[in-house]
Parts: sequence; structure tokens; C-alpha cells
Amino acid sequence: MSKIIAKYNGYLLNANCRSNGKVLLWGEQKKLLELGFNEDKDDDPITYDKIVNKTELEELYEEHEFGTYRGIEFSINGGTEKTYTIWYWNKDDEEERMCKSLGMELYERGIYVKEVQKSEIINYRIEKEDLLNK
Repeated sequence: MSKIIAKYNGYLLNANCRSNGKVLLWGEQKKLLELGFNEDKDDDPITYDKIVNKTELEELYEEHEFGTYRGIEFSINGGTEKTYTIWYWNKDDEEERMCKSLGMELYERGIYVKEVQKSEIINYRIEKEDLLNK
């Protein structure tokens, strides 16, 4: 699943980019309180969050998952403990027929999706897209 990660004072944290060069950071480490993070007791488990300037970060990137299913590379976004949800953006009629032949469902025009067993995916990898220098 695609997610944004930031490295701040040595901690790898979840992140959400805001406007004006600001980034919302959050994590579950209680030591984050020492860095001026706010405690959110409404979350279970309790999380700690803080908005910082993008310039304060050591790293900021979005993770994208990919894998090969039946010889074709797909984007992975979602799933369960035992499955991945694979996605394919088709560009022409031939690719649309290929998606249908693999039993994929039409998510919306030009986008097909299917839930597959994790054991059916080979060449699984995560690519990092740099957001700090964008």
C-alpha cells in the first residue's frame, strides 16, 4: 500500500504533506513527546503528532509497491494478511482483454483490480519516490 514516510530527528514516521511546505508527522513512540509532539489519546494505540516544515526533515518519500502476477507487473495497493490487491491501468483494447482474461474487475474506466494470494506474487518490491526534493 502506498504510504508517505518521513525521517525526523532519526525517527521514521508516517507523514502527510500539507500546503505551504508543512508536513504532518505521527508515530507511536512515546519518546516523540520529548521532540514537542502532541499526544492523541483518542487513537488506539495512542499516537503522537506534530506539524513541521518540510525543511526540517532528513527524508520524505512515498512508498509504492509492485509485484509480478502471471508474468505481468502490477501495482499493489491494499490487501489483507494473506492477499494483495493488484491494480492495472490499461491503455488499449489488448490490455483490457488481458485484464479480463486474468479475472480482473473493472474499478472504473481504464482501471482494473483483483485480489490475489500473496503466494501468487513474485518479484515483490517497494520503490521510494523522493518527495523532499520535489
